[in-house]
Amino acid sequence: MLYVYSVLIGCAAIATLIQTLRLIWQIEQGYWVYRRPIGYEYIESKGGGKILVPHEPLASIVTEALNGFATGRFQTQVEVQRFLESKPEYPKDKPDGTIRATTITRFLNKPVYAGYVESPKWDVSLREGKHKGLITFAAHQRIKERLKENTLAPARADTNEDFILRGIVSCSDCDRPLTPCWSKGKSGRKFPYYRCYYKPCESYGKSIRRDDLEEQFASIVRSLQPSK
Repeated sequence: MLYVYSVLIGCAAIATLIQTLRLIWQIEQGYWVYRRPIGYEYIESKGGGKILVPHEPLASIVTEALNGFATGRFQTQVEVQRFLESKPEYPKDKPDGTIRATTITRFLNKPVYAGYVESPKWDVSLREGKHKGLITFAAHQRIKERLKENTLAPARADTNEDFILRGIVSCSDCDRPLTPCWSKGKSGRKFPYYRCYYKPCESYGKSIRRDDLEEQFASIVRSLQPSK
């Protein structure tokens, strides 16, 4: 009986090894072999096996979130988190409709969204994948740089100085915090705005100039001051 168990265990170990080697070979050839990332779905490949393809509407949401962080439209991971939480189609971590901060960090670090694959645990270096990226590799590199910059500089006083009402003002329609952003004019000059990014909201995509909003806020504060 002991001999039979040993043989069974040995066969299972060999099967696991063969499966592992097969997965390593697939990654080396540029195939993603793990659970499909949000924004993709698997379809049968002409050469056999499965390949990732963009899946809408999640693919467009993922692209907007990643490019938004790469370009600075979203200054922090929290803003990326709020953007994704505002999308009803995007999967949430918790029943209350929120996404964990660690999930956002992993999301921003994934090279699969740039059309690349890798497997550090199996010593497979970063390489171009067979699937189509949702962002460019240059955008992915910029995201990595921004994440590194944020790690080296824990606080960014300049951001708060640029938008002093960050986290204070909310959309009048959906009551969600307005997101600070910069818009580039035809001359290349950047202009500061506050905008609603909650898609179901009637004011989705609408923006208000930072200076106008902050002046309105200042007027309200002045009206609340007691007269001498």
